[in-house]
Amino acid sequence: ARGAPAPTRTRQSLFVEWEHGDHLKLQLNPDWWGYEAGLVAPDAGFKTIDFKVVTENATRVNMLMAGDADFIWPVPTEAYANVEADPNLVAHSEAGIVVRWLYMNTQKAPLNDVRVRKALALAVNKEAFLQLIYNGHGSVATSILGSKVTGYKRNEPVAFDVEQAKALLAEAGYPNGFTITQYYSNNTTNQKSAEFMAQQFAQIGVTLNLVGEESAMTNDRIQNSTKPGAEADVDVYLTGWSPSTGDADWALRPLLCSEMCPPTNYNIAYFNNAEYDDLVHGALAVPDQAKKNEMYARAQDIIWEEMPIIPLMEQDNTWANKNIFDGILIYPDGAINVRNATIK
Repeated sequence: ARGAPAPTRTRQSLFVEWEHGDHLKLQLNPDWWGYEAGLVAPDAGFKTIDFKVVTENATRVNMLMAGDADFIWPVPTEAYANVEADPNLVAHSEAGIVVRWLYMNTQKAPLNDVRVRKALALAVNKEAFLQLIYNGHGSVATSILGSKVTGYKRNEPVAFDVEQAKALLAEAGYPNGFTITQYYSNNTTNQKSAEFMAQQFAQIGVTLNLVGEESAMTNDRIQNSTKPGAEADVDVYLTGWSPSTGDADWALRPLLCSEMCPPTNYNIAYFNNAEYDDLVHGALAVPDQAKKNEMYARAQDIIWEEMPIIPLMEQDNTWANKNIFDGILIYPDGAINVRNATIK
């Protein structure tokens, strides 16, 4: 186990151990000032919390239903109905601010042609993605921002139109399609999502080679790349984001501003648009929220016009726990809150 700096006694929980990729163990701090202040009940009914990494969906659900886990998140949406029906469990599904999309490398042929990017976007049935991959737990994306994020501006969902997609590809000089590659981290949902994308692109003659890898390898290849966009390995990349600040800036800036390309940050589209940059950077210096929102709205319009991403869905948060627990919550950005967790 790896060590950590000595924790402060002002915290509710104390670090015990961390095994990278396996588990994190915390112990409730009996000397925490919050008990005396009445912030939470002094006796939660448990002394430690073990967070265990379980990437395989079915295994995670089986652990909960067998009693080997007290709570899980996320609940795989394909198993949500079964979990919800179990009288010993409580399942939760609430709207969040996580949005999922497919990045397209705007610096690399043929994706450097906006007509090609729009063709790929038109080829994807977003409602089918929502239903087949997430069993309807969410809504079709109308921005790169979640609808609860300050500065969100609704755009019309990108249509599903195979014939128009084929026409755009032909206009761009690719009447017979082309071949690109999608790298992804190996887990159940990523595998299903990648296979779905390959099937959708095949409708317009585009072959999507799928390469599943260990998460660390994919992250190093995609997020830590030091190559310029035109030479980067990435063609398309499925991901999602929620701004922990709840504000538009912490999505629009790290995700698509030109200075935020890997390895600096998360602009995996290698998007470079001067107007977009000026709007997002300029909004930081504007104190008036209404004016900021106008600038952010135009920035979101540019995303729809230039299509560096294929917007897919705004995701609901799902989690479940044994019915003996109260107070386990998931914030809209997907972070967990167990401060008020107790055993009844």
